[in-house]
Amino acid sequence: MASAQPGVKNEKKVPSSQTETDVALATKIPFETSLSDEKFLMEAAKYTSLQLSELDVCHHKVVLGLQTTCNDLTEEELAKVAVNLLNCQSVVEGRPIFPCTSAMTLAECTKNMDPNTWNAYHIVSNRARAVCYAS
Repeated sequence: MASAQPGVKNEKKVPSSQTETDVALATKIPFETSLSDEKFLMEAAKYTSLQLSELDVCHHKVVLGLQTTCNDLTEEELAKVAVNLLNCQSVVEGRPIFPCTSAMTLAECTKNMDPNTWNAYHIVSNRARAVCYAS
């Protein structure tokens, strides 16, 4: 689906009750995860009674993508985690997402956000920071 803003992807929610489908849908967000991370999530779903929602799977992917502990993250890296966590929520709600990779600057990740999305990003960023610093 085309987006009204350049550089912004707009994904529609596809209802799903199966974890493998949720993993596949969550992959629409451009993460830097490895195939082994994807396999881990699918295998974990097979051996547990836990039914992860699409949002849960997406959050797990963000966490699995961390290469360091919260204490060792720079402010920019933590802010990019927040962008990706916001993308998780956005894809579930059928809202625009904002690609954000380690190779991009934070400004590149957030430049196409409208004021409401920018405010939501800051709320998620503050929560991510609070979780990191509490651990």
